[in-house]
Amino acid sequence: MKMKMSKKKIIWLVVGVLVLGGMGMAWKKYKSKQSKKEDWVQVTKGNLVVKFQEVGELEPKVKIDVKSNVTGRITKLVVEEGDEVKKGQLLAVVQPGQTAAERYLPYEVRAPMAGTVIKRKVEVGDSVVSGLAEFGAGTVLITIGDLSRMVVKLDVNEVDIPKLSLHQNADIHLDAFPAETFKGEITFIGPLAELNDQKIKIFRTKVEIPKADPRLRPGMTARIEVVLAQHADVVKAPIEAIFEEGDKNVAYVVADNPKLPPVKRFLKTGLKDEVDIEILNGLKVGEKLSLSKPEEKKNAQSS
Repeated sequence: MKMKMSKKKIIWLVVGVLVLGGMGMAWKKYKSKQSKKEDWVQVTKGNLVVKFQEVGELEPKVKIDVKSNVTGRITKLVVEEGDEVKKGQLLAVVQPGQTAAERYLPYEVRAPMAGTVIKRKVEVGDSVVSGLAEFGAGTVLITIGDLSRMVVKLDVNEVDIPKLSLHQNADIHLDAFPAETFKGEITFIGPLAELNDQKIKIFRTKVEIPKADPRLRPGMTARIEVVLAQHADVVKAPIEAIFEEGDKNVAYVVADNPKLPPVKRFLKTGLKDEVDIEILNGLKVGEKLSLSKPEEKKNAQSS
């Protein structure tokens, strides 16, 4: 019995050694691949497009919060969320209750515009406050919107607002329809900066979708792209390979002979996006650029 147990232990020990050995070999191969990773990039030719991008939310261009003209209690509700209503259509009935004169005169709340009920905020029996008492006061009963005219509502950082202007074209990408691109136009930029919840100054901005689409719904997440500048068929290089020295941009061109150090080139640059920068002078297509300065690379190797 003891002999059988010892054989089992030996077998498990051998298996463990083999597993650890295999893991060790895999790690060595991984490290070898990492060490062989190129530390240079190549100068190429292509297009450069600089875009403004921001995330917003769809909402109707025109929407109205409907309130009662009297204070009282809801005794009747005629519509549900999603219902289409006509201008003047009955929405709710409010029974006044503050004074004896009002007590027996129910007030009918009617639709001030045609559209869709996008939000109903009260139920039968709820108490409501008149919207006539003062500006902005009163209980919102129902919100009606015209879903045939939709806009994307954006909060644009004050740093980015100079890049935008009225009537700029925009591409709109909705999370609900990832394969489609909707066309839009900037129709509103707030005249005054506001503080958001993070205490960052922003400008309220709206991008209108001129083409009606019944699939569009309030609250959908939308990503906006506005092309700010574009250059076609230019010489370009990755930004990570361009270094600033004083007021100059430089790159280090890798020689074909690996024994020779990279050669510094002073550059004239142009347009840049988040990845590449346009090379107006100083580099040719196909040249290899070091991703680090020679002295930085030397220090990294010696450390």
